Amino acid sequence: MIVDAADTAEEAAVRDDDPVLALCHLLQITAHKGLAASRCLSEAAVGARPELAQQKERMVSAAQLLLHRAQQRGQVRADLSLEEVISAVTQLGRPLPGASWAITERLSPRMVQLYLDGLFAPDSA
Repeated sequence: MIVDAADTAEEAAVRDDDPVLALCHLLQITAHKGLAASRCLSEAAVGARPELAQQKERMVSAAQLLLHRAQQRGQVRADLSLEEVISAVTQLGRPLPGASWAITERLSPRMVQLYLDGLFAPDSA
């Protein structure tokens, strides 16, 4: 799964598409597949699997490039970091206390999209 996300991220970063749409698409995919949590893996866990570390780095590098391009164009808040985005998307993909995984899986894509919509710079929304 992380290989697919890394491939998707790199392809989006290479294309001259709208970086906001490409970043949002990547984050939706990672949230849907539960890959946002892969960013939170400990260095010890990643160190034990070099191929995982390499794929994670590919995905993060491409996502960072997309975020930077969107910020340069004034499409996304300039004070936003990729770490903040991934942390929030990770949290939105986890069940709330008392909620089932089924409910979370149904609601999570909408919650992630609402969050991502809020990242747009005020005058570009």
